[in-house]
Amino acid sequence: MSKKLILNRIDYNSFSGMSKPIYIVFFALFILFLNSCSSTKYLKKEESFLSQNIIKFPKDFKIEDNFLVKLELGNLIKQKPNKKTQFGINKRWYFYNNWWAWSKSLKEDPAIFDEQQANQSLELIKNYFVKKGFFHVEVSYEDILDKSQKFTKVYYDIKPGRRFILDSIYFQSEDSIILPILNDLKSEITLKKGSPVDSKLYDESVNIIYQKMIKLGYAAFNTNYILPIELDTFKNKTIGKITVEAPVDNNGHHRIHYISNIKIYPNYTQGSFKNEKDSIIDDYHFITSDNKLGIKSSSLLKNIYFKSGEKYDKSKIDKTAAKFNTLDIYKITNIRTKIIGEDKVDVDIILKSNKKYEYELNSNIFLGNNNTTTFQFGSLLSLNYRIRNINKTAAILSGIVEGGGEIYNDLKFSSNFKISNQFTNPNFTDYFYLWSGLKKLPFFKNFYTKLRDQSYTQLNVSYDYVDQLNIGLYKNHQLNLQYGYNVNLGKQNKLVFNHFGIDLIYPAFSDTFKTLIDYNEVLKRSFGRQFYSGLFLRNLEFYHTSPQNAFGEVNFFKVSTEICGVEAEILNNWFPLKYLSTASDSLDKMEVSRFLKVELEYRYNRILNKNNSLAFRALLGIAKPFGTSDAVPYNKQFFVGGPNSIRAWKIKALGPGAYRDIFSYIANYQTGDLKLELNGEYRFTMLRFSKYKMEGAFFLDAGNVWLLNKDPDRENAEISSDFWKQIAVGTGFGARFDLNIFLIRFDLGLKLYDPNPEAYIWIKEKNPIRKFSITDLVLNLAVNYPF
Repeated sequence: MSKKLILNRIDYNSFSGMSKPIYIVFFALFILFLNSCSSTKYLKKEESFLSQNIIKFPKDFKIEDNFLVKLELGNLIKQKPNKKTQFGINKRWYFYNNWWAWSKSLKEDPAIFDEQQANQSLELIKNYFVKKGFFHVEVSYEDILDKSQKFTKVYYDIKPGRRFILDSIYFQSEDSIILPILNDLKSEITLKKGSPVDSKLYDESVNIIYQKMIKLGYAAFNTNYILPIELDTFKNKTIGKITVEAPVDNNGHHRIHYISNIKIYPNYTQGSFKNEKDSIIDDYHFITSDNKLGIKSSSLLKNIYFKSGEKYDKSKIDKTAAKFNTLDIYKITNIRTKIIGEDKVDVDIILKSNKKYEYELNSNIFLGNNNTTTFQFGSLLSLNYRIRNINKTAAILSGIVEGGGEIYNDLKFSSNFKISNQFTNPNFTDYFYLWSGLKKLPFFKNFYTKLRDQSYTQLNVSYDYVDQLNIGLYKNHQLNLQYGYNVNLGKQNKLVFNHFGIDLIYPAFSDTFKTLIDYNEVLKRSFGRQFYSGLFLRNLEFYHTSPQNAFGEVNFFKVSTEICGVEAEILNNWFPLKYLSTASDSLDKMEVSRFLKVELEYRYNRILNKNNSLAFRALLGIAKPFGTSDAVPYNKQFFVGGPNSIRAWKIKALGPGAYRDIFSYIANYQTGDLKLELNGEYRFTMLRFSKYKMEGAFFLDAGNVWLLNKDPDRENAEISSDFWKQIAVGTGFGARFDLNIFLIRFDLGLKLYDPNPEAYIWIKEKNPIRKFSITDLVLNLAVNYPF
């Protein structure tokens, strides 16, 4: 089918009688007109616009991370061409047309070629290669005008020459005591035999030396003692020498320091300690204005990893600071050290308290089509609270109380209520002394140390109530209890796992919905009364976030697992009991569920510039029953659709597979055992107003859920080798209002491909394309980004 035929067959009533082909042609001509209104008429005779910077290397030149090198060189060049566009128009155009002056985000200063900036760029490029070990680099540039004499290309010609590689490296110091320490670091520093003479490697090596010295007690040591590397190129060999100076006022030796006085300010306020009161507990000085600590001394001292009289170790001080930063009762933690005399260090721990009570009230209002036939209006009100320093132990009690409901066009309504409480103990508590035993094993020894020093214990209790009986579905009560740890594994990694957890699910059904699930054995199993538990490892979540690199890229990875019923399955083999037996055949009986659930998530974000960015996400999940369970509980299955998923479908309105739900006019409740989802967004700034801004986004979503096993009552719902034909695709446009505190998001989704064989779709073989309808659009209103 030709493109012309496709365009002519669509009726676009929303364009006030104008057909889409004419509209597209008109819009294209408008953009062409604006761009053809060239800005070159504003140039002076000797001026030209910079159109491109081109970096040239010799053909035989090779270097590791070649793409990164070119990116860094591009950033070094002082003058950049105007390449940013808004609505298809170069931003330089807005600059010359002052009637757009009300919006700074639309304008960009024109890049008029400047020889002075080109020469400055030459020096920057040359210094860059010298720092990488190319000491004989040659850099030049050539500027070439185009035929119109209005646009200039600049060619930067770089001839790096030979790169100097270290044949050997050694340390030198007049301090004979630290020289053996330095020699032991040869294998640890990054600047070593075979490496290029790179300033980045040198800086890393200097930091390694510095960290080692202050860890060994040399509190007065600093990087100024480490001189720049000296090179000897005798007989085509490059020998590096790193000299560490000895202090001139200390008999030629660096001195090891010891911790003297440790002062703790547990409720510090600027200028509040004019009349300091000093309370000494276990050789720690507690400084207050009224002898009131505000917290039990034992709750503070267990988080301090150094004592008076010990050798100074900067790593222990950093470890203490990191631990205090996890204590939510303090908003500011500052540890200051001061050298006293020749070999003493005083330490001050400054702690500024957070508010004891904190509350936040939030509300959401939403409306739209639940499906193509049912209109809904809903609201949600939630109260978040946090109570700090429970019983003066630095413990936290936090939670949320949430309630809301939805009203449909036939005046039927549904409601929900949730209350969740979390008690956080800032210290590690050994679960049945399990970890005390496991720490004897080689693998668990280091992990136990991190668990003990960098984790806090959490107890969660929640109750969730959903009532959808009036719309022909179900009412459900769910009680949850969990106990586990949150472990900080550094700036990039975090581990959350619960040893113990139980859930109790107690549903009731409308006559309509009960009739539906009575005819479907799998649905009956997943919607029935459920009890599931874990005793040693209920669930585990691992998070990794990489720091932003030179390309503006950030990678995020998460893996989560949940397992229930292992202990019940083992116990049932030893002591067969009625309530632990095979899955019940009645909705009035309780089943002890056994299932395993695993979900992987990957996110990629790249900042192109301050006004443009890309974001991608991939999700893969699988849930499978085992033992005597035939189905994964409904609330543990996967679903897609909604404002944070595939936005062209409502929540739980898609899948599983290509199954068509004949009861979808009631509400959406489709879930599956397997989930695949892919999302992508191009985000850009549209307008700026003072400190606020309006963003736009084009998005593309794809995915679906499937059943692992064939269900005779749900045709085409199971996973198969042709699963890719059942991947739904949706697109759309979003508008986001960034209010600094939070972001309000409107996303308008449109189905591109619906795997349901009986659904109306835009593109389908041998079938004509139908007319556009407003019901093809799905409006999503949410807070913050979807991923």
